[in-house]
Order: sequence, then structure tokens, then C-alpha cells
Amino acid sequence: MTEHHSTLPDLPKLSGLGQKDRIQILLSEYSTLRSEILSRTGFGFQIAAVAAAVITWFIQQPLSNHSAYFWLAVIGIAFSFSISIFVNVRDLTRAAYRVKELEHEIDSRAGEHLLVWESLSGVLTRTGLLKSFFSMVKPLPRSKLPPLDSIYLRSSTENSSSRSPTD
Repeated sequence: MTEHHSTLPDLPKLSGLGQKDRIQILLSEYSTLRSEILSRTGFGFQIAAVAAAVITWFIQQPLSNHSAYFWLAVIGIAFSFSISIFVNVRDLTRAAYRVKELEHEIDSRAGEHLLVWESLSGVLTRTGLLKSFFSMVKPLPRSKLPPLDSIYLRSSTENSSSRSPTD
């Protein structure tokens, strides 16, 4: 398998994309994921509001004289809420970690810390969801940002030096 991999052409060199183009593509993914996080956060609040209404209704019901169908429906509703919450939190967490990775890559390609929200203030990537409910999560100072990774700049300069001056 490694022999086949070594015979493949260097695709980044063949793509003709410059550093600015790569940053623009990554910013597009970053923006999409930030929108996804906002959307999923709103969905979480909607689930919480519906759950509060259902719990309020359930508390007002007498617990005796209900058929098995009533209890099966209650269990089904509780299971549905649990699955919805699990999927939403799972996807929020995945998006938040990817946003943090994108911040680091974009900042490294730009040569300075420009995108820092998830790295400094991100709740899911710093403390986790459960801990954030019970503690105040304060933003970290900029001095806590990770060092930039120069590998992105080296690959860009190698790519641009391999092009002809007329490109």
C-alpha cells in the first residue's frame, strides 16, 4: 500500500492553490460550522422548552388508573428526548472540536492568531458540557493560545516556489 501511495503525484503542488485560496476554503468550512453550532444550540433550547412542557403536563397527571399504553407512550417520549439530546450534543461537540482545529490551521497559515473564539472561550472543547453547567467558564487570556504550526507555511512556500514566474 505504501508503494502505491508513494507513486501518487504531490496533489497540493498540482492544485495551483495559493495560501490565500487555502485560507478562504478553510474559512468557508469554519463559517459553515459556526452556523451549525448556532443552529444546534437553538435546537437544544427548543428541545428543553418542549421537554419542560411535557414534564409539566406529566406532573399534573394522576399516576394511577393509566393503561399500559400511557406508560409505553411516556417511555417512548422520554427515549425520543434522550436520543435527540444525545445526537445534538454529539454533533455540537464534533463541530466545536473541528472549529478549534480550523482556527489553529487558519491562524498558522496566516502567521498570526486571528481566530481565537473556540480556543479561548469554547465551553465544549475546554471543560465539557456537564462541567459547564456547574461552573462559570471564563475565557482564557491570549497568552494561553497554542503556538502556531509552521508546517502550513513551509508547504505553501514549497508550493509557490515550484510554480513558474508567469503563473
